[in-house]
Amino acid sequence: MNLTHKSLVSVATASALFVVSSMAHADGPTTPAPAPAPAEPVAAPAKRSPLPIVTMAVGGTTALVGLCFYSLASTNKTQANFAQDFNQSYGSYGTTLETKELREKSESETRTGTVLLAGGAVVAIGGLVWFFFDGQRVRSANADAKGKATAATTLRLTPAVGPGSTGAYLQGTF
Repeated sequence: MNLTHKSLVSVATASALFVVSSMAHADGPTTPAPAPAPAEPVAAPAKRSPLPIVTMAVGGTTALVGLCFYSLASTNKTQANFAQDFNQSYGSYGTTLETKELREKSESETRTGTVLLAGGAVVAIGGLVWFFFDGQRVRSANADAKGKATAATTLRLTPAVGPGSTGAYLQGTF
């Protein structure tokens, strides 16, 4: 048997591969362990939206601006009345045209104040209602995430009529 250097290397390599492969099969198949199942994502707790508070602030600010217009209207009306009384008594404080302009300005500011006050109040009340319903949404979402039952939001308007009085009761759960 004539063995050359190349054949010895080949035999040695084949033997080493056989030993390594038989060792791997001796312990059983080498399959990777299954990956653990991904954990269910945990939902972040629900939070209140800042928009109802912003809505209430905008409505309240608008109503305050309306009150400022009422104050200006009152001041202009007082000046117009004073000028008219002074003109009737002394005839030199201001012209009738200035008095008329002050009265018109007072009426215009009163209308503007009424619109701003009413509109601001409606927006602020809408923001307040939204705030309460948003709180119910947050409690319900957080309770559902924890698996608890929640009470439903209810509103009930009950008329009240009696001798000499009428009205309504608004009851609710939020």
